[in-house]
Amino acid sequence: MGRFIPKFGPKSKLPDSQVLYEGNLGIVHRTGGLVQLAAYRNWNRSLAALCRQHGITSLDIHLSAGRTSLDFLEELPTLRQLVIHLPLQPKPLDWRPLERLPHLENLAINSSGKGQRLSSPGEPDVTAIKSLITCRFSPWEPEWSSVLRCRNLRGLYLLWENFGLKDLDLCALDKLTELELGGMTKLEAITLSSRARLKSLQLRSCKKLRIDWSRFGRDLEYLWIEGKPAYGYDELRHAPQLKGLMLGYARRIQSAEFLRHLPRLEWFNLFLADFTEAGCQLIRSLKHLRVAGMKMPGSSQRSQGLFEANGWWPG
Repeated sequence: MGRFIPKFGPKSKLPDSQVLYEGNLGIVHRTGGLVQLAAYRNWNRSLAALCRQHGITSLDIHLSAGRTSLDFLEELPTLRQLVIHLPLQPKPLDWRPLERLPHLENLAINSSGKGQRLSSPGEPDVTAIKSLITCRFSPWEPEWSSVLRCRNLRGLYLLWENFGLKDLDLCALDKLTELELGGMTKLEAITLSSRARLKSLQLRSCKKLRIDWSRFGRDLEYLWIEGKPAYGYDELRHAPQLKGLMLGYARRIQSAEFLRHLPRLEWFNLFLADFTEAGCQLIRSLKHLRVAGMKMPGSSQRSQGLFEANGWWPG
């Protein structure tokens, strides 16, 4: 099983990348230990030959609306990463070729229409993929619920959800290290496994979500909150291990006192977020803290924010 590296957290050196092929079939490049193909066409014999030629271990491919099989995956037994883009009106898929991939570590399924599909692609049983480390679904839909039983999963990324999901049960994910939730506007509660040691958490546009910070903050080191939350920022005092914090899309936050209760905080990033003047003064008094995105004293300009912040690297 490959080493898991959280997407949101400390800045790390990006691996060198080398283009091996670029043409009408797609682009192949070697990055780190992966040989990646971003396919421009539906699967065909020419793509199969290209994969054999370069020993492809990572595939990004769009499926056509008429495809009812993933049999082409049987030609790629060494795949470690897979991104599948589903059409707006898919036919039910036979997911068994996906379930039989013996070395797959990272899976992403992207659907068109953000939950507005007119039919179902069927339900893969991703618990059959014992090597799986991370899963990403955009949008999150009921068909993907087997991922919530993947006990070896380390990273889970769920973006958008239009089915009114209110409770998310992650109790089976004992090894979960990183969680990203975005655009889940109805979600109110998450239950975390007692064994999970969550290090990295992104909560973006989850305006109704309430968090048990005494549990979620226990091991947390990197946190991104976007939008006005349904809890007070003072609840973050329950995350004493926090090293990096980002707040986005939150105007005139009334108090920054919660920062005094985060003794290990190294960097604090603001993006379209700000505090009252009293809060800004308190932040400036914390000399140990690297701050990005806040208006600097004596200037109409803000410091660098978001991706320019020193010491971290967003996914």
